[in-house]
Amino acid sequence: MPINGFSTGDITPDVSFQKLAELSPTGITQVDKDGEIVYANRKAEEILGLEKDEITGRSYDDPAWKITCYDGSDYPKEKLPFEIVKRTGGPVENVRHAIEWPNGERKLLLINGSPIYDEGEVFDGMVSTIQDVTEVIRMEQREDHLNSVISSIRDVNQLLVRENDRNKLIEGICDILVEGRGYYNVWIALFDENDNLLAAAEEGLGDDFEPMLNRLSKGDLPSRTKKALEHEGIVITENPSTRCSDCPLSSKYEGRGSFSA
Repeated sequence: MPINGFSTGDITPDVSFQKLAELSPTGITQVDKDGEIVYANRKAEEILGLEKDEITGRSYDDPAWKITCYDGSDYPKEKLPFEIVKRTGGPVENVRHAIEWPNGERKLLLINGSPIYDEGEVFDGMVSTIQDVTEVIRMEQREDHLNSVISSIRDVNQLLVRENDRNKLIEGICDILVEGRGYYNVWIALFDENDNLLAAAEEGLGDDFEPMLNRLSKGDLPSRTKKALEHEGIVITENPSTRCSDCPLSSKYEGRGSFSA
């Protein structure tokens, strides 16, 4: 049963469909039975970061899309909308994956797809709607992170009240901050008035913390650590992997930020 708006036996969208699609606030693409994109509306151009003639002719799984899960991990090909629609013969809703624009900017997409059939009711392609949900997801992630931090702070305050052992206290604080998903890793060092190391603890770093511990023991502090000790408040560092070249932990912060206090 052919979908209204598409000519049967010919994968090219008809004129009336194109007129409607160009007015849509949602990205719309059409893929033929071989997985090649044959149509994209103006909104799809905006969402995909490409001109129409750069989109059409591409396959749905072209490596140039750099398709991943939202978190950057590998995305299974069998879970792509075209694969699901072709395999099941039915529509698919709320498929989530990310792509990368030619300039390196990542976009988080939400995709719905429906099959197209020819007059003989043979699978002939797919039409899909695409939404850019990048900002919505990032807001959700920020909210989740904030809630995790607030929960961790509450747990740390409870630990401060009940734990009298200094080493167990800082170890417990590190555990809480990482286990609560607020931070990727945490380390705490305590110094006396002469800047001699009294105790240190970490979570999320493991053996990678050893070079830093050795430097702390010798009083050979990285520049950001010195700055944190010399200033009140928080020292925020964006891109520590490039801005903290003298820190043995800098490689652990690729694509992340850090703060010291």
